[in-house]
Amino acid sequence: MDITDIFDLTRELTHTTSTQAPNATLLTYFNPLRSEFYEELVNLDENYGYEERTALNLIADQVEYQLPVVTSTLHGISKIKKVSIKYNTNDTYHTEATERNISNLQRETDYYEDNQPTAQPFYIIADESIFIYPKLASTEDDVANGIKLYGIRDEKPVSLTSTEAEIAIPRAYHRILAYGLRPMVYHSRGQNQKALQAEQLYNSKKKVALQQL
Repeated sequence: MDITDIFDLTRELTHTTSTQAPNATLLTYFNPLRSEFYEELVNLDENYGYEERTALNLIADQVEYQLPVVTSTLHGISKIKKVSIKYNTNDTYHTEATERNISNLQRETDYYEDNQPTAQPFYIIADESIFIYPKLASTEDDVANGIKLYGIRDEKPVSLTSTEAEIAIPRAYHRILAYGLRPMVYHSRGQNQKALQAEQLYNSKKKVALQQL
């Protein structure tokens, strides 16, 4: 199903028309619903078809790097699983870095910033940034794609022209998503009792579907 197919099914399930429940309105309900469902899928199995890899340039004399964040046009990364570093453009392979917690460091962070070619690289995640130690020396050239990030992709919002693939939820669950839209449609029409019953049914169907994953 593409996005409009799901919306057509939603209207069928709620006995509404495209005037009563326009696509544009359903889209505002759908994106947070889909995001929540996606997170539940990933929490059950992080490798359930959603593992992605992206890369950042390693910049001389720079420690902090902005993690890819989701926007209306770009995918982000919701969880980092692995980081690899390459300090020299001529290096064939990246070296796997270890994750560390800033509270467990034995010295101040500036000690670890200095370029130490023999040091095992490590990284710290804080908010929406990743800190790389040691940093690339200021005397070195930047390394394109010097930082490889392996993680779970944070899906960008869908639009009314989004295809089935862009929805990024397996087709087997699309009908469940239509059921998830039902309580929102009922609430918008002031049918609160129907909305409550629809939400209970959605949660029940979703639970069964995810248990079968």
